[in-house]
Amino acid sequence: ISNYNNLENKLKVSFLKPMFSYGNAAYVPSLSKKIKGFDIIHLHYPFFGGAEVVWRQAKKLKKRGTKIIIHYHMDVVGRGWIGLIFKLHRMFLLNSIIKVADRVIVTSMDYARSLDIRSLMTANPKKFVAIPIGVDSINFQPKPKNKSLLEKYGISKDSKVIIFMGALDKAHYFKGVENLITAVASLRDVTYEWHLLVVGAGELLSSYRDLASQLHLSGRISFAGYVPDKDLADHFNLAELAILPSIDKSEAFGTVLLEAMSCGKSVIGSDLPGVRTVVEHEINGLVVKPGNPDDIAKKINVLFQDDSLRNRFGQAGRKKVLELYDWAKVVSQIDKIYQQVKV
Repeated sequence: ISNYNNLENKLKVSFLKPMFSYGNAAYVPSLSKKIKGFDIIHLHYPFFGGAEVVWRQAKKLKKRGTKIIIHYHMDVVGRGWIGLIFKLHRMFLLNSIIKVADRVIVTSMDYARSLDIRSLMTANPKKFVAIPIGVDSINFQPKPKNKSLLEKYGISKDSKVIIFMGALDKAHYFKGVENLITAVASLRDVTYEWHLLVVGAGELLSSYRDLASQLHLSGRISFAGYVPDKDLADHFNLAELAILPSIDKSEAFGTVLLEAMSCGKSVIGSDLPGVRTVVEHEINGLVVKPGNPDDIAKKINVLFQDDSLRNRFGQAGRKKVLELYDWAKVVSQIDKIYQQVKV
């Protein structure tokens, strides 16, 4: 679709009410009726409560000529009893769900090689294809800092700004925000002014505020809470540096890093499969050891002490987005898969 502003004239969108839901999972049995009569079903995974419905209907769908594409975004890890449920799902259902697909899209082959389904990829490599997540490079582009936002968050015009953007709920425990806050606490004796802006909402926000207070960082860290999509680019453009300090492979890609790169920002990302495909170490940013506050602090300091290096990384990131991640190019790759499976 070339004109994103007129989607409502090109697509019919149906919203289904789940029988019940918990967190990001929702059991939607009514989906079984809605998916009849389509040429292609494009299922995004994980979708607990929906993927199972498609799987149960797969045999009937395929008899009618329907093709199934699974967009495999991430392995699910989880903690406690939720982690146990995820483990049981992997053991008894995941492989069967993947096997019914005509194609499986992964966000990067680097991440795919670490997946729970990698044995299926080894057995049938032609079934799997890597297509990255895209970014709106027109909306997310370099802009001057918004002075009213600087005032809103109490950020000095002389401060070098670090931005983290992401969900702060329990389902996104893996974002590593506590490690980032601990890391910046060690930047007390540096010669430059710095400020950390945390953008995102969720039930973990209060604990992150408490940690900042305990470390006496209240004047150095601002918590923006929820920010509407239309204002995200302005927030990225407040920063000199964007960071994604995730701790495990629940983080499969790092879309926020793409958005920051598209705004011409240098980035830091954890050395995790998939994330390190986006952040090329010493080319458009730096990678850090997952869960290591000392390494995070070290890499922030490297970039804040070298303006030319940071600017070079930012320019390289913008160039990479335009070459590989612009939405028009990503959509073209997905459309190509649609055409292939229909043959």
